[in-house]
Amino acid sequence: MTEGNDYETRVKRRGYRPVPMQIRPGSFGENLNEWFRMIGETWRPLLILCAVVYVPLGILTIALFLVPEVFGAYFDLVVPETDIQSPAEMLELFGPLIWVGLIWTLLQLVATVLVYVTAGRAVAIRAGGGNSTASELLRFALSRLGAGVGAGLVLLVGFVVLASLVVLVGWALISAMGADFFPVFMTAVVALTALVVMIWLGVSISLYPQALAMEDVTATESLASSFLLVRGRWWPTLGFEMVTGLIVSAVAQVLSFVLVPIVFLGLVAPAFLAVGYGLATMLQGPVAAGIGLAYAIWYVDLRARKVSLTSDELV
Repeated sequence: MTEGNDYETRVKRRGYRPVPMQIRPGSFGENLNEWFRMIGETWRPLLILCAVVYVPLGILTIALFLVPEVFGAYFDLVVPETDIQSPAEMLELFGPLIWVGLIWTLLQLVATVLVYVTAGRAVAIRAGGGNSTASELLRFALSRLGAGVGAGLVLLVGFVVLASLVVLVGWALISAMGADFFPVFMTAVVALTALVVMIWLGVSISLYPQALAMEDVTATESLASSFLLVRGRWWPTLGFEMVTGLIVSAVAQVLSFVLVPIVFLGLVAPAFLAVGYGLATMLQGPVAAGIGLAYAIWYVDLRARKVSLTSDELV
């Protein structure tokens, strides 16, 4: 092993590049095995990067949750004791919680994009036979952060607009015809149709961070690239994302058992509840890294099915 590393170092010093490897698509099980292998080979730099990104986010979550107005609104939401008479009163009561939720959602989007892009970059480097460090992964992800957040905001706004249209249609139908069977039925049909569209679209463009990590594309081009790659392989993509997501979620549930005592202490002292939410936020880092690696493996497989692909084309 040492001799091989010494030879590789000499080759790099002489200016030679390794021969690009042809990447071929694999079966569902082969991609799962590749995912497990990639976790074993890239966990160190990704874990460091997750700490850099999610530990500050967790600390900020604790600080925001301890703001008296925010915690008061949260407590009233969980244990309602105030009789709210109008939308204005509701907005006044839950306004701080809504603003904090919006800020936290935006920060969560930034953190997730960073981790997903770094996971994709780590897979690309390993496919070429190289090793990545947390610092170089972070620098690369920061260079693509604007495009990633822009694409994520497009998705978020699109889903919010679609959900708002469903609510408006349902409100209009029930207001015009009353709460009879037909308007309620039509509202349910519209809501289910919108839900199916959002799931279909969400899966179709779920690989846009990996496109940013392995292609020289803009925000909108990354969305289009993901859509074109998934087209024709939508059901296998859904299956792979569900299986890997369930595996990561199961591991996360096991890790979250350590937070149970903190949650119970939060019933006595609110500060412990804030700490529990902050630690839960920090645990999302490794979860995002695992999912990001799975998506990157699947992205490479889909791309290899569309065109002839070599390892150097991913970096």
